[in-house]
Amino acid sequence: MWEVPSVEEPLLLTLRRFRPRSAPRSRSLPLRSCGWGALTGFVLVVAVIVIPMVGNDHLHAVQNGRVYRSAQMSPKRLEEVIRRLGIRTVVNLRGACPDFDWYRQECRVTAHTDISQEDVTFSAIRLPPKSEVRRLIEILDRAEYPILLHCRQGVDRTGLASAIVRLLDSNSSLADAEKQLSIAYGYVAWNGTESMREFLRLYRDWLERLPSVHTPELFRYWATVEYCPGLRRGRLESCNGDAITLQAHQGATLPVRVTNTSTLVWQLRRGVGWGVRVEYSLLDASRKLVFQGRAGLVEQTIGPGESYDLPLGLPPLHPGHYFLYADLIGPDGNAFCQFGNDPLMVSVSVIP
Repeated sequence: MWEVPSVEEPLLLTLRRFRPRSAPRSRSLPLRSCGWGALTGFVLVVAVIVIPMVGNDHLHAVQNGRVYRSAQMSPKRLEEVIRRLGIRTVVNLRGACPDFDWYRQECRVTAHTDISQEDVTFSAIRLPPKSEVRRLIEILDRAEYPILLHCRQGVDRTGLASAIVRLLDSNSSLADAEKQLSIAYGYVAWNGTESMREFLRLYRDWLERLPSVHTPELFRYWATVEYCPGLRRGRLESCNGDAITLQAHQGATLPVRVTNTSTLVWQLRRGVGWGVRVEYSLLDASRKLVFQGRAGLVEQTIGPGESYDLPLGLPPLHPGHYFLYADLIGPDGNAFCQFGNDPLMVSVSVIP
């Protein structure tokens, strides 16, 4: 059993030991007491809410009798929950992972219980691609209910998917949906998981620009048509085509054009504080890494719909065939291909 240690007694002992009896009462004591009070409150929250959830499967009802949320369960526990709640569809938000034991075990359980399993690829530390949001909504439209949503811990990705369920419900508000990402379910926005709340913030910002209030119809339109994962949508093209020829043993530059197709302004930066940039790799015919580089370390602003040309520097190369792979990278370090953008792939021939 967890016990919250007393902070009052050690504090009084300290004051009695080091403060003369005749000294005036310290003016900082109320502030210090407030600090201890806040700390005590935080400890109580952790003890009462968070600690009981550690180690369990975070099974909760999103819509009673219709949609449930949980963490990854053991095969035995999953089968028990399926039979007890009458689950007809399991939505796995970790993506299809046939090389992992947990995925194969889950597939065996859903096959054994004769129910459907749907795989959606969400990340706990970045905004979801539009294609995966569309896929989740399509599953929610067509699947057999009751549904069980789960990721690994049942907190971040599952919280976002549960919020989407509530946003498609005519009996729920945007505020109701946001509660699916709260401390009550173990959610804390930090170390990348704030992206889950960013998705809802982008929707709220869009509503304010209309201006309008949330309805399931508006959310469906935004999520399937208007949604853009922040500034992480763009196009990267070679100015010289998809196949180029270079002279051996001579350095060269490959000009590329970056186009901002997002709804936000891009900042390209040099020095401290990364902006949007291009990172690229050069591989030889055996796919061995030969060179890595980055471009876009300049002070430049690119607005929505605007383009900018950048040179990719290449080192002197021996004769042969090479392969250049390049992608846009956001300030958070995430590659744009993770959000459904096409990376740049160029064939490079080096002649004597």
